[in-house]
Amino acid sequence: MSSIAPLSPPNPPKVHSPIVGVAYHSPVPVHLEVNGGAVARTYQANFHPGGDHKEDSLNNQAFVKYSHAREPGPNKFDSRLLTEDREQSDYTFVDWFYVLTPPAKSFG
Repeated sequence: MSSIAPLSPPNPPKVHSPIVGVAYHSPVPVHLEVNGGAVARTYQANFHPGGDHKEDSLNNQAFVKYSHAREPGPNKFDSRLLTEDREQSDYTFVDWFYVLTPPAKSFG
């Protein structure tokens, strides 16, 4: 009887942005390196507080880049990768970065 070893979960994503302790204007740039191996098919990204959640297909990409509107104040972020069978990587956490109050508009 032959047995096939189950696929191991993908590696967690590397978060290049947002960065701990950095202040951003909204929308906050999100830049993930998602080399989770051939098994990763989907990424999840979550902002806190508020629970804004994004899940999307990787489409064989090694990087994911997008911007996300956030309210001013302290924020957290986490992300992970999933396989087609919903095996999941560990989360990558970004604890506390700051979103600045939008700049004042000038009236001329």
